Amino acid sequence: MSEQAKGKIERLILLTDRLTDMLGADVKALENGGAKSLHSTEHTFQQLMLTYTREAVSVNAVLMKSVPPDLRQKLMQSTKAMNDLLARHQRLVTRVRNASEGMIRAIAKEVERRQISQRSYARVPAGRPPAAGAMVYNSVI
Repeated sequence: MSEQAKGKIERLILLTDRLTDMLGADVKALENGGAKSLHSTEHTFQQLMLTYTREAVSVNAVLMKSVPPDLRQKLMQSTKAMNDLLARHQRLVTRVRNASEGMIRAIAKEVERRQISQRSYARVPAGRPPAAGAMVYNSVI
């Protein structure tokens, strides 16, 4: 069981390191303003994450006790590095999303303001088109 456990932990470490590298590239891209070149939206990243999830679920306390302490420590360090990058990635993605949603709201408000401020010189005022804000506030955009 020890060799099988050792192999499983080594695979998990390799998966964790690959995911960490891909997330690191995403974080650099987000910091440089290149949100269009994210690896986390690619199919290969998502498949790798699914494989990691399946492997990680099969790891339990009994399995961890059967592997050498240095391998356990390496897995813990690798997992901590990935979790730190995931938290940083999430913060950056949230910032980008909030900024883009704020820009969309500002544009929608300006369009609505301009449509409302247009007045007709006719005796009977023309009907106003519906406000564009509904799409923004209902999270359609």
